[in-house]
Amino acid sequence: MKKKEYILHYDMVFGNLLSVAILFFMIIFTWVIVKLTGVQVFNNVLSFLETDNFALELLLFYILMFAWMMLHEVIHAIAYQIGGANPNNIVFGIMLEKGVFYCKCREYVSKKCIMFSLLAPFFTIGVITYIAGFFINSSLLIILSIINICGASCDLMMFLFFLKQKNDIEFKELGFSSPFCLRTTDNLENKKFIGIKSISLVKDEKETFEPVEKKLTISKFSLGFCGGLIILLILLVLLSSLI
Repeated sequence: MKKKEYILHYDMVFGNLLSVAILFFMIIFTWVIVKLTGVQVFNNVLSFLETDNFALELLLFYILMFAWMMLHEVIHAIAYQIGGANPNNIVFGIMLEKGVFYCKCREYVSKKCIMFSLLAPFFTIGVITYIAGFFINSSLLIILSIINICGASCDLMMFLFFLKQKNDIEFKELGFSSPFCLRTTDNLENKKFIGIKSISLVKDEKETFEPVEKKLTISKFSLGFCGGLIILLILLVLLSSLI
């Protein structure tokens, strides 16, 4: 049977609600672990709040958090390549005004490849680092891991979606984050899936055509925001050295 091509859009509202639900779960889950084990891993958080360099350390935390988010996308890319994707067809982008860092695969990849890529950041800098944070007594690592796990809500949502699909399904991305394309022998029209806002059959190749993209795309807003953070960091460092 010949494969048909579809364009699908994520349900970002559902994805955001799922992220909030995961956050509440992780907070409660972490609190239970701390209470049951008696570990004092979050004592240094209180001392951080009382420090004279609170503003500087808070800024450093945000910079580290952004770096952690970018690492999330780099791991996606590595997983794509392990799954067989051509590195030349993998591009990155930063659009803070839309709330996203993204890794985009511009070629069709197998179900196995996309499922591996979806879970790779969740486990490596989410689950594994979360557990490691308790062993090395690092509240920072635990907090960053929780942020990553919450940020992987759409990845988990899509993983569950692909679990229900035929093994012959292929995936590639369009735009900067949504929509995406699927090729499959299954008829997806008129079907409903949790986390998917819409599904439409591709009737013209022009619908999925995209021009050549730079390896890294950074919006003007993101450049200004990151530049402002760097300048603020330099000023805070200079100010703290004078006090």
